[in-house]
Amino acid sequence: MRRVPCTTITAFLSLLLLPVLTAADKASIPPEPSGDAILARFVEVSGGESAIRQKTALLSKGRISVPALGVNGDLEILQATGGKTVQTFVLGPGVSAAMGTDGSLAWMNLPGIGVQEMEGDQRRQFMEDVDLFRMIQLGKRFTKTEVKAPQKLGAVECDVVVGTTKEGKTETLFFEHPTGLLLRWNREMLTQTGSWAPGETWWEDYRTVDGLKLPFKVRQPKPESGAFEIEISEIQHGVPAPDEKFKKPGA
Repeated sequence: MRRVPCTTITAFLSLLLLPVLTAADKASIPPEPSGDAILARFVEVSGGESAIRQKTALLSKGRISVPALGVNGDLEILQATGGKTVQTFVLGPGVSAAMGTDGSLAWMNLPGIGVQEMEGDQRRQFMEDVDLFRMIQLGKRFTKTEVKAPQKLGAVECDVVVGTTKEGKTETLFFEHPTGLLLRWNREMLTQTGSWAPGETWWEDYRTVDGLKLPFKVRQPKPESGAFEIEISEIQHGVPAPDEKFKKPGA
């Protein structure tokens, strides 16, 4: 009787077992996270929604530079629940500017111009950007999300989520891997001329404050007309935030 070489038998068995081994391997590989799961993880690694919502008032102090305006000055931001905020900029000796909202009316007080109310898209974008709980509400911002292939921002590998807003616009968010923290957000932003342009905002230098992970550096290189960089030196929770602080000046 003709003997079949051992190598042939081994190869034959390998072919028979290949589908089984492949199925087993696939079963052991965890599914890729969805876009919503990546957004939810960001909230968790930032401290968790419950802990974040317990911080009802936040005061940030630091410096801001706005190249297009030649501005370099001190910055103080007070945020409170109900969408309230007031931002104060000290631009030089005796020169300051402010922007704020009481959760309904949004306003600005600029040197040489005075007090003005924000309206339309300007008001909407400002109130979205300054909301104390904006980052934990990202999941509600999008009607659908999609995970794209990981990308590197410099030497940092990021999970990439593309979200579609209720207005039908697409926005791309980059989450640092493996920390899960938001590093960059690309979206259309309103320019000073009232038109929309591609925007890019970075969150960097995350530090732990009262159990929450918060960025101490925020920079927006695009659109160039509104580019700025903020360096935070101090963050405090639980500071006094009376309603009067957020009202339009002179109201």
